Amino acid sequence: MRGLMRRLLLSITLAMSMLGLSASTALAAAPEGAQKAPLFGPNVFASGITCESGAAPTPKKFGFVVLDTPGNEMTLTGEVALKRAASNTTYGVFDAQDVGGLCSSFFAGEITTNKKGNGNLHFTGERIPGSTKFLVIMFNLANSAENYGSPAVELD
Repeated sequence: MRGLMRRLLLSITLAMSMLGLSASTALAAAPEGAQKAPLFGPNVFASGITCESGAAPTPKKFGFVVLDTPGNEMTLTGEVALKRAASNTTYGVFDAQDVGGLCSSFFAGEITTNKKGNGNLHFTGERIPGSTKFLVIMFNLANSAENYGSPAVELD
């Protein structure tokens, strides 16, 4: 399982870097507090995804994420609610952070869906100093071609 997680993390990092990541030179002030974003899928890498903008919208939404840096420049918290995905399936969840055009992603945990394809995850992880945009990416651990992602949210 550990080898699979490493391969998925490497795949995420490589895919994100190859999709033309770029840094915004004029960032507006980030909104304060938690930010909610939809989950798009079921194949966000085919639809388009970058660390700066996150997943491109798809016709269907598959739940949502709520991300926050709760009064601490060193911590990122997240709530992931996956809806209407494959039933009884386990997904690896990663948070991706944009630091001046460089994308780093971290394993946040796993979600196993119920018979209706719904599952939830709460995670707390490290915030990279200087990171400004955050998103969530998820892979079906049995079939990495099924993947979901959120648009990037800007946090203070």
